[in-house]
Amino acid sequence: MDARQLTDLSDDPLELDRLADRLRPDVNRAEVIGRFEELFRTGTRPDPLPDGFLPGRLLATSTWAPFDGFALRLARVWMPWRGKSFDPRAMRGLNRFTQGPGTRTAFKIVFPRYTPERSELSLRSA
Repeated sequence: MDARQLTDLSDDPLELDRLADRLRPDVNRAEVIGRFEELFRTGTRPDPLPDGFLPGRLLATSTWAPFDGFALRLARVWMPWRGKSFDPRAMRGLNRFTQGPGTRTAFKIVFPRYTPERSELSLRSA
């Protein structure tokens, strides 16, 4: 299943990519984030449900405009998130990250109490 099919974008299946590509937090943040939120609110559950790994990319952050710009610049050079593994029978999805000391160190700094979860789903090949 194509990751773009996870949201009903039947009128324009490339809209998410175009929005992400034109996002400039200091110029059009409210407009682009507003459209992302509208697409999210009007989305529907995919049929069939996704199964296995689907690659992903950071589209945007919506915390605070200066931080959003920093996050987008950082994501261009280092993005450990690879996508999500789905198990439709368990109705579960796990985020997949690159394995490496840089990722582990960053997670320990940003999320000091977080313990990575290992499961059969996270061990499937990506």
